[in-house]
Amino acid sequence: MLEMNLKDKIKIKILEMRQSQEMYDFVMENREFFINWIPFVSKIHSIDDIKALIKKSLEKYIQGLGLFYSLWDNDKMVGFVLVREIDKEAKWAEIGYMIDEQYTGKGIIKAYSIKMINYLFDSLKMDKITICCDEQNESSKALAIKLGFTLEGNLRNHIVINDSIRNMYCYGLLKEEYK
Repeated sequence: MLEMNLKDKIKIKILEMRQSQEMYDFVMENREFFINWIPFVSKIHSIDDIKALIKKSLEKYIQGLGLFYSLWDNDKMVGFVLVREIDKEAKWAEIGYMIDEQYTGKGIIKAYSIKMINYLFDSLKMDKITICCDEQNESSKALAIKLGFTLEGNLRNHIVINDSIRNMYCYGLLKEEYK
């Protein structure tokens, strides 16, 4: 899956190094919106930081351990979506997402999530998908529940966001529970 239409005029494209400037601009324009929810945002201070993030993502992609995509509205990057981790042996994967504040509430992340869930279950033969988020991220928690995920636990003092150790909620969806 290199590129496809997602919803309305939004396209999803494989993340590439040549998107570094657009990704940097996207993160910087939405910094205040993301900084309390997305761990890497507070660590981005330059285009080189974005290039290092993309390089690391591409290495995981090549190894088959993750999938990384950008969301586009014409020539503007409006989101970053991913399969953060793929465990081929245990047959589970974790999806994640972030979208420009102006594009929230339009069903774009829900559409991505449904496409990715179907792809992971049907094409990659995963048995479980997870969504993990900061315990105070109400919109991510609500989306997980809307999609049929079940809260599996609160991992205490588990992630660092904006230099603060935080709790993380983990939601799971088993293949046999979906649809």
